[in-house]
Amino acid sequence: MEKIINSRQNAINQRMAERFDFKEVRPNEIETPKSWEDLPIYITTNTINAILGVSMPFIGKCIASGELKATKKAGKWYVDKEDFKAWMQAS
Repeated sequence: MEKIINSRQNAINQRMAERFDFKEVRPNEIETPKSWEDLPIYITTNTINAILGVSMPFIGKCIASGELKATKKAGKWYVDKEDFKAWMQAS
């Protein structure tokens, strides 16, 4: 039964990817920057997840509480590099 559910979910994911032309990005597939200079000016929550290895709900709670400053653009949260650096040093 589990095999049927997994194959059905994979088929749904494949159809969604073809229809909307997107690729699912997992945190371990994001290239982790080696230094602060390698980070872009605005960092996505997926990049923060890849760098720190913390959960997405944790990042969301930090943003919701105002502890981590972020801006939402086109449905994605972005954190300014300097705000991220200040948050890291404060933690």
